[in-house]
Amino acid sequence: MQSLWTRSYFVSTAKNVANENMLKIKKQGVKRMSQTLTVKVKLIPTKEQSRLLEESSREYIKVMNMLVSEMVEAKKSTKKSTKDIEANIPSAVKNQAIKDAKSLFATKVKKSNYKIIPILKKPVCVWNNQNYSFDSTHISIPFKVNGKSTRLKVRALLINKKNRNLDLLKHKLGTLRITKKSNKWMAQISVTLPTNERAGTKVLGVDLGLKVPAVAITDDDKVRFFGTCLNWINGN
Repeated sequence: MQSLWTRSYFVSTAKNVANENMLKIKKQGVKRMSQTLTVKVKLIPTKEQSRLLEESSREYIKVMNMLVSEMVEAKKSTKKSTKDIEANIPSAVKNQAIKDAKSLFATKVKKSNYKIIPILKKPVCVWNNQNYSFDSTHISIPFKVNGKSTRLKVRALLINKKNRNLDLLKHKLGTLRITKKSNKWMAQISVTLPTNERAGTKVLGVDLGLKVPAVAITDDDKVRFFGTCLNWINGN
């Protein structure tokens, strides 16, 4: 059976632990965090725009696969620039393909000790956040048309319930990735949102010198008794 002195000691110790932790939390305050989401938007391109998307996607994965293959053979990252790449896509898209190929080589090929050699097959094309824009009905992106980089507006279903997509797209934008699935074109826009990670306001003080804690107390002075100590408090 626990004595009154033992109970008082545990309560006092738990309070001290709680107070120390609360001081630490107040000093730490709020941590700035962020999370990245993908906003998916259905595209409704014209026949000509659909043809350009098909062509751009084929060119993009062709450049990616070619660069990865060259890096695997050389066993080092490529030093090629957009001037060294022959492809019917704008320079900005070539640059993104080079960047993505380097990343694929570093994260997949080298890390697997050259046991994994990825080959892209599904149509995809990527634009960085400096090379696309949008309004409530269209996404504007550059294509290579008659040998020149030309911006075209592709119809996009950006408005959804409660305008959630447009609200998300007000935050920091990342790459625009366009893919084709089930004969439908989809835009995937990367968005980074700021979030706050707050330290917990409830602190639990526990005497760690015991296998089973006899008493615990939170920062708002709520006490919890365990085992025989609980029985003693209840008068059992």
